[in-house]
Amino acid sequence: MSDGAGCVLLASDDAARDAGVDPLARVVDYAVAYDDPKWFGTAVGDAVASLLEANDLAVSDVDHFEINEAFAAPMVHVLDRLEIPEERFNPHGGAIALGHPIGASGGILTTTLAHSLAAADATRGVVGMSVGGGGGIAALLER
Repeated sequence: MSDGAGCVLLASDDAARDAGVDPLARVVDYAVAYDDPKWFGTAVGDAVASLLEANDLAVSDVDHFEINEAFAAPMVHVLDRLEIPEERFNPHGGAIALGHPIGASGGILTTTLAHSLAAADATRGVVGMSVGGGGGIAALLER
């Protein structure tokens, strides 16, 4: 078990401008995929692939992937299937090393990605995770 908390403030361009806030990143698009629940954990790869295809991007166009690795085997599948270079996949450690606080993981992953892009002066990142019942979700962020 691990403890954790995260906060993501999502606002329109107008609301951020009115509040005088300089956003860390913007959400460009997202994708959802579902697979047979017995293959839990693999649908996140489908969601990432769909997201990249919908935005006419290759893996090489993405600076950083932040994918929740609640289990090791599905992440090996995602790395191999999409041919993501290991140095761009969870470069600060994933849930196996850092924990997976239920209910906070999505916010933590998104916040980690946004701050990592800013620290590296990078442009584009993908965040993703598996969801119960065989689902997967991914979002494309840009600075």
